[in-house]
Amino acid sequence: MQLRRYWLIARRWLWLVVTTVVVAATASWLIAARTTPTYESKVRLIVGPTLDSKNATFDTLRSASQLVVTYRELVKTGTPLDTTIQSLNLPYSRVELGNHVTVLSSDVTRLLTIIVADSDPERAAAIANSLANALVQRSGQPDQPASQLTVVENAEPVFAPTAPNKPMILVFGTLAAVLLLGGFILLVELAQNYVKTEDDLRELTQAPVLGGFMLGRRRNRANPFLIEVGRGHPAPEEYQIASLKLLASVRSSAPGATILVCAPTPTAATAEVTAYLAAACAQAGQATLVVDADPAHRDLSRFFRCEGEAGFVDLVT
Repeated sequence: MQLRRYWLIARRWLWLVVTTVVVAATASWLIAARTTPTYESKVRLIVGPTLDSKNATFDTLRSASQLVVTYRELVKTGTPLDTTIQSLNLPYSRVELGNHVTVLSSDVTRLLTIIVADSDPERAAAIANSLANALVQRSGQPDQPASQLTVVENAEPVFAPTAPNKPMILVFGTLAAVLLLGGFILLVELAQNYVKTEDDLRELTQAPVLGGFMLGRRRNRANPFLIEVGRGHPAPEEYQIASLKLLASVRSSAPGATILVCAPTPTAATAEVTAYLAAACAQAGQATLVVDADPAHRDLSRFFRCEGEAGFVDLVT
């Protein structure tokens, strides 16, 4: 039962969900397409003696491992950045260039990796190599092997952008829109305290549902009830089914009962339901009397094409 209710809610909001998914996916793709791509290049250095060096003693390697963190912090200090900006004539300030640089280190391998992100792949590689050379110039002297820096892998231009990740932006943008829409639908559904489904009506009234009617689908403004002169009052199939259920229940429990058709707000739907339900009962062979007790609206008179004639309201007033 709960699954059916959820399905009815999903079906009612399906048009908005589909529209939101299409709009969110389109907007996410446009944002990703208009975002400037970013390219990354990296250069690797080793701190201390290389593996084939004769100075690779245990004490030298231990001292070099302790200097890895120090060199990592030196990469983004003033001198390497200023030297790179001047040598490459970069349109960046020291702070801006520092935001383009990421430094990774490993105490185990003594490797130092400088990663540069830029909108130009060749400029990214040039910046990375320039920073590495500037850092090598500030490293230790030949007689201090533990503090020496050696470039083991120069930076090369990589023409595949690392950002933006268009599929990821598309997925997360669409998912975020759907989640926001789901929250909005949940708030709307919780705020609505009127009857929305047959299950709600059944729980509220503790009475069986006789049938449902598609209001306003078959009415003709010029001739809403009498489709053709001489054919009587044609009732749609759902009204015929509801009338049969109603008559079957009334015969056994309350013969001669009166049916009251009303609505919580003024609407022409009550006249439509009354007219078609009365026509279906009459077609089933039951004597049927229809009373229009609405003094403000004469919708039933319009349905039965008897405007201007005396009615129940005229008799009692």
